[in-house]
Amino acid sequence: MDKGRSKSPNDNKEEEEQTVDNEEEGIQSAKGDTADQKTNEQMLLVRTGLKLKRGTLFKKKRSVDPKTIDLTIKKEQEGPRKTKAELAFLKRQEETAFDRLSKRAQISHREKVEKFNKQMEELTEFNDIPKVSWTK
Repeated sequence: MDKGRSKSPNDNKEEEEQTVDNEEEGIQSAKGDTADQKTNEQMLLVRTGLKLKRGTLFKKKRSVDPKTIDLTIKKEQEGPRKTKAELAFLKRQEETAFDRLSKRAQISHREKVEKFNKQMEELTEFNDIPKVSWTK
């Protein structure tokens, strides 16, 4: 059919005759499979893209009951408790750490250097590091 031409009553009759002819050919081809039937089936198939499952773009927010919030808070407070031995160990560990820090804080750097120098003076020369040279 031409694009610029409008349909006339004669065109409708021609289309009806073509469909009747096609139906008769289909009956004949049903008796014996022919290439025409396959091409007709192929023409009837509509090719589309893949149909993928799509979820909603936004998730719905669930309403939270205040009762469940209270229960979760109570469960967190009831968490695992430490045994007496664990508590004693932690207490002793804190005490030793405090003692170490207090000893370090008592002596200044200058005092440490002076103490080290006194120790080095008391040592004999045999404990000195020997001089190592490539020339002698």
